[in-house]
Amino acid sequence: MSLQPELSDSALWEAVRAGDAEAFTGMIKRYSRFLIGYGRKLTNDQELVKDCIQDLFADIWLYRSNLSPSAAVHTYLLVSLRRKIHRSTRGNDYIQFKESEADDYPFMVTFSVQDQWLQSETEHQQLLQLNHVINALPERQKEVLYLKFYQNLDHYEIAELLDIQYQSVSNLVQRALAHLRKNWREEFTPLLFFMLSADFL
Repeated sequence: MSLQPELSDSALWEAVRAGDAEAFTGMIKRYSRFLIGYGRKLTNDQELVKDCIQDLFADIWLYRSNLSPSAAVHTYLLVSLRRKIHRSTRGNDYIQFKESEADDYPFMVTFSVQDQWLQSETEHQQLLQLNHVINALPERQKEVLYLKFYQNLDHYEIAELLDIQYQSVSNLVQRALAHLRKNWREEFTPLLFFMLSADFL
């Protein structure tokens, strides 16, 4: 087949399952950058991240006939990469993280809410304060925010990715919100609501 730029994720996935080499190349191009970005938040070892991504795509191609036809591609790739990295860094057995163990591993992300819409130096200072408050969150809460906002995953997808219950995701979100509200000055609340989506709040 001739790969079209507008090909949907699901159509691309089905083409790979059918053995389309061009579609597979397109998948690598489409997803490699965001996988590298996510992997680097789990480990400082950039070569390990690249190796795990290569292994992930190799597995997809080798076992393409066994892939689920209804996979949520974005979530599948994140879950698979996360497992490969943790297997490589913590031994051969996959580590299932419980909510009580949420802060026993690093998640290296620095949130930086975009400031191109800011109108004044005061708003810029408020933005810096908000970024500081967000980055002071526990690691697991930061990861949940990252997955929700930067990867656009819903609570069910986050639960699958982190291998925890849906309710645990909701609890982590609520704790993060409680922290933000507690540490965010009341007069800046409209700015907080503007920068974080209404769905999240």
